[in-house]
Amino acid sequence: MATITDSIHAKWSSSHPIKPGYRVSVELEPIQLLSGVLEMETDHGVKLLLEGPAEFRFTNSAEIAMNYGKLYSTVGPAGNGFTVQTKNSRVIDLGTEFGVLAELHGNSEVHVFRGKTLFITGSKNAAKTTVDVPAGQAYAANHSAARRIDLNNSGFVKAIDSKTSLIWRGQNEISLADVVGGGNGFEAGRPNVGINPLSGTFEAINRLSRKAGNRFTDVMSNVFINGIFVPDGTTEQIVSSAGHVFKECPPTHGFFYAPASNTPSEFKDLSLFLEGTNYSLPQNPSIFLHANLGITFDLNAFRSRLPGAAIEQFVSEVGVCDTAPGPFNVDIWVLVDGQVRYSRTGVTEKGLLDLLKIDIRDQDSFLTLIATEGENSDDNPDYQRSSIGCDWVLFGRPALKLKNIP
Repeated sequence: MATITDSIHAKWSSSHPIKPGYRVSVELEPIQLLSGVLEMETDHGVKLLLEGPAEFRFTNSAEIAMNYGKLYSTVGPAGNGFTVQTKNSRVIDLGTEFGVLAELHGNSEVHVFRGKTLFITGSKNAAKTTVDVPAGQAYAANHSAARRIDLNNSGFVKAIDSKTSLIWRGQNEISLADVVGGGNGFEAGRPNVGINPLSGTFEAINRLSRKAGNRFTDVMSNVFINGIFVPDGTTEQIVSSAGHVFKECPPTHGFFYAPASNTPSEFKDLSLFLEGTNYSLPQNPSIFLHANLGITFDLNAFRSRLPGAAIEQFVSEVGVCDTAPGPFNVDIWVLVDGQVRYSRTGVTEKGLLDLLKIDIRDQDSFLTLIATEGENSDDNPDYQRSSIGCDWVLFGRPALKLKNIP
């Protein structure tokens, strides 16, 4: 009836294999998913995500029976009429995305995110009640009645990707700080981790003056980061794997002092503040860019893993850390596909500069954040005698805002 397409930390109560490609057939006995998340697709194009603990079985090609558990369903045109049977209800698809919660003691809920369902309540020997449930509504049923409840937008797993450990519950923003920490944007990254622009690898946040060419370096271990670079402006500055050019890139000494970093707990024994907010705490995620550095994110890598969502905006606070211990002169840039969407040059004062809200269009592919040294009065390339010494640029709570696709 269906094929397993992906799973994360899935464990069965029996010897059923979890590997993608396994075929699930009509079963006389229910299948128990003890834990984890399972993705499968029926032969009629119905995509199902089940979250353990769950007990279920297919009764036919268009119906799944759930004794308990959570299920999220996306129904294509060929699957119209797909049905989820619980102990006290039936949910019949009328062209929808919906979630079903079936509790062990019999109560059930349906949450409709798109389209419409029929929610038929009542046990075998009780009178039946039928409710039309349109998008944006949810209903719960006990053994005798159905009642309206609040829609739970984040109550169901809506997408998974085992290659990146991504589990998406419909959150409306992606944390780019989490991605810089090696994560997928949803609390999988590690703080106090950075990306070395010379190698494109993740490492602890070490401090060392290093000179680099302006080569665009791939970050092979994280598909959401397109690449990283040390801008020097002496030759054409490539900022994406598609060859986008940062034409406005100013000349620099080509030095950097620290990796692009996720929420450092300290830097030179100092916490990183911006207008009084401590961005060295996990609850205040941040990207620390010590000039000269640039990092590019792959927007399509997110889109391909988050069906039903569109990237609407890049949002962040931005400025130079309140705790920067000396004078500085720094330029801050945000690019989309190589085009400057935000810039503040010659910044010499600490604190919050701007609250960024940069619109992202469906055709936009790459978002780039850059910190470059400002004007230097001394041509000596030693970083301590140039302006990068205290160019402590901070992007506070940097995120991609998501919206639902109608």
